[in-house]
Amino acid sequence: MKEETALHLYKTLLVPILDYCDVVYDCLTKYNSDTLQKLQNGACRIILRKGKRSSTAEMHSDLKLNRLTDRRHMRTMEYMYKVVHGLLPKEVCDLFKLVQDSHARTTRASTGLDLVIPNPRLETCKRDIRYQGPLYWNMVDLHIRQCDSFLSFKNALRKSDMFKCE
Repeated sequence: MKEETALHLYKTLLVPILDYCDVVYDCLTKYNSDTLQKLQNGACRIILRKGKRSSTAEMHSDLKLNRLTDRRHMRTMEYMYKVVHGLLPKEVCDLFKLVQDSHARTTRASTGLDLVIPNPRLETCKRDIRYQGPLYWNMVDLHIRQCDSFLSFKNALRKSDMFKCE
């Protein structure tokens, strides 16, 4: 089978399964995240007909694929765009607060679209979307966060230095 065909099959059959609800399960433990990454790495080896000792970074670069953690982070940022711009149900948007809505004073953070990052009491709470979402969102450059459409946001995010492949 040609490399192009194998890659197309991977993107058609496996990627949708790996990406399904990835914003929700981004709170995976490192062990579970590594297990999923091994699955993607194995698929890359099959597509490129490489051995176990091949560099995964090189394989991902050759196939122009992001690692699964990067894909989940990108999807989380896309989700947060929808939250900030009111494109999700009100109940979901109410879980997050803009810094400008929580302070009476004007600060550097309140002039942008920064979200309040909650202070979790437990380390496991740091893997929750209510913590991870604002954390990732605040890392995105302001000019990208201020895009006027979701499509332009996605394109700008993909072209940014945060995600080099795909």
